[in-house]
Amino acid sequence: MSITPSEIAGFDGSGFENPLLGSVAGHIIEMSQVGAYVSGRDEWLSFSSTDYSAFRQETSSASIDHDEISMLGEMVKGRYLQHVGEGTDVLEVTDKFLDVVVEFAATKA
Repeated sequence: MSITPSEIAGFDGSGFENPLLGSVAGHIIEMSQVGAYVSGRDEWLSFSSTDYSAFRQETSSASIDHDEISMLGEMVKGRYLQHVGEGTDVLEVTDKFLDVVVEFAATKA
């Protein structure tokens, strides 16, 4: 089963191994929702760590620390994210990421 960004009404990070990982996943969902709205295409956004940092700086008053950015690498290791193409820093969500989101997200009716 799959889910698109616009179908998600809320996500509290449940289902991921630690709270910071769940928080980063929530920000990836938000970033994809904004991307889907702007582009008019309801699909998951591919992004780099620079894109992630820029999005977080625009949408949060809290500073972004190294631990939060390092979670993107942990998500690759955990197979929640994967690189788009060999030798690139662009990431995309995987089916494993979507499986957790489907199980734990509040969806729009």
